[in-house]
Amino acid sequence: LKSANKELDFQYQLKEKLTTELTIAYGELKKKEEYLRNYIKGLEEMMFLTSHKVRQPVAHILGISNLLDSTTNYSLEEVKKIVGYMKNSAITLDDFTRELTKFMNNLGKGVENTSSKNNT
Repeated sequence: LKSANKELDFQYQLKEKLTTELTIAYGELKKKEEYLRNYIKGLEEMMFLTSHKVRQPVAHILGISNLLDSTTNYSLEEVKKIVGYMKNSAITLDDFTRELTKFMNNLGKGVENTSSKNNT
């Protein structure tokens, strides 16, 4: 009877240990799942920003270049105005590039923080 009780106690402790390990693993899995959802959301946001914030200035630059390709003789004043429009579009693209870089760095920091938490 003592031997059977020892065996039952051993099996109970083993079951408790496995339950604890499974609970910890489940918690880690939920954290990773939440991180991946946030990461995917960030990537979708980045794709939206890229498609909208890049497309407009590119369309402006293409339109302006079509104007310059035409055979119209522009006055110096008109050329300066056209160049100003191109410059504004280039500045908009530059601003977005900086914004995108910052966004990607922040998204990358999330990866580093999550992986370092999971390794400890």
